[in-house]
Amino acid sequence: NQSLQVCLDDFFDFHGLVSLSKSALTQARANLCPKVFKRLNRRVCEAFYQSTACKRWKGFRVLGVDGSTLQLPGIHFSLEKLFSYHGFGPNADAGHWMSRISYLYDVFNGIVIDAAMASYTTSESALCDQHMPFIKKGDLLLFDRYYASFERMFLLKAKGVHFVFRMKDNWWNCVNTFVSSGLNEQIVCLTLPKKSKYLVSKYPHLSPVMKVRLIKKTNRKGEVQVFCTSLIDDQQYSRKAILSL
Repeated sequence: NQSLQVCLDDFFDFHGLVSLSKSALTQARANLCPKVFKRLNRRVCEAFYQSTACKRWKGFRVLGVDGSTLQLPGIHFSLEKLFSYHGFGPNADAGHWMSRISYLYDVFNGIVIDAAMASYTTSESALCDQHMPFIKKGDLLLFDRYYASFERMFLLKAKGVHFVFRMKDNWWNCVNTFVSSGLNEQIVCLTLPKKSKYLVSKYPHLSPVMKVRLIKKTNRKGEVQVFCTSLIDDQQYSRKAILSL
């Protein structure tokens, strides 16, 4: 809640040093490689999970993935290499450099495990793939619509990771059939498509057929949402518990 200069003065005064100007800080910061922030964040996460009994849900570390957009400041030429310029407003005459961002987030402990940033034209689903090296066996991942795919489900299964996807309307035949059945939940089998058969050779223990559980939620307005999860044991993971999660 203080100005940047006041914060700088307080910091250097605490250490018995002569304070620097805001301009000096900006110039020094410009020399930092941006990768340093991701590396520092990984060290913070490692220290947190090694030293803390983190909060879990039924034994799982619960991670969420979601994306957004970010307007970039300035008009520096370097933006053109990585990002994209888009016009906004009624006449598309208000232009901004834009990016797409994505987080892998520990929802119970408030920890950003990984972050990704790319051009505005990059999909959230594509950025999600960059988070995959940071998940591990025993995690439970939560996804909103547009993330669900056969390949992603089978990849998570191969890595020993459980999932809950919110399914997009009218994209999946099994979901449409399930909604028409009037059931609140159902076990169905998914078959890995031919284009993703490489996963079987990469993960020899992976079966090309996987059982998943579809769960339906109907709100007071009669609107239906369908969730797909690898947690098929309805005794240990009740429908109510998963919807609450």
